[in-house]
Amino acid sequence: KDFVEGKLQPSIKSEAIPEKQEGPVTVLVAHTFKELVLDSDKDVLVEFYAPWCGHCKALAPTYDKLGELYTSSDASSKVLVAKIDATLNDVPEHIQGFPTIKLYPAGSKDTPVDYSGSRTLEDLANFIKDNGKHGVDGLAAQKADEPEDADMTDAAETLAEAAPAATE
Repeated sequence: KDFVEGKLQPSIKSEAIPEKQEGPVTVLVAHTFKELVLDSDKDVLVEFYAPWCGHCKALAPTYDKLGELYTSSDASSKVLVAKIDATLNDVPEHIQGFPTIKLYPAGSKDTPVDYSGSRTLEDLANFIKDNGKHGVDGLAAQKADEPEDADMTDAAETLAEAAPAATE
């Protein structure tokens, strides 16, 4: 009867929705993919991975660092870095290998951009900047947040005061 009346929901394989997100990379499941990726006004980078995949494991630390680049309030309102276990969740994309990385630009969710570059922090961040609607430069934001140059200058001045040059 429900089938005839069109009331049946499709059967979708999905992990449980995470109670809370831990870490800089948002964990997606089939039941949250539409809400967090397709219905979002953010540029969303998604890694479709398999837990047994060696390349996925090797990418994990870099991908976490990438997620950290977009944790400031300004960047996080425009960019989301996410991942989904494509072996335990039905996904709307045809995935041929792991990891598969796609950018879903704001306003163009129906035409995700496949990532085929090297898996470095710089290349992934530039891919988001160059292909995302918002053009957020995560690397520039990171540099602005880290006053390393000022610290180095202070340290050099302190060192110079403590140990005058032997040429005097």
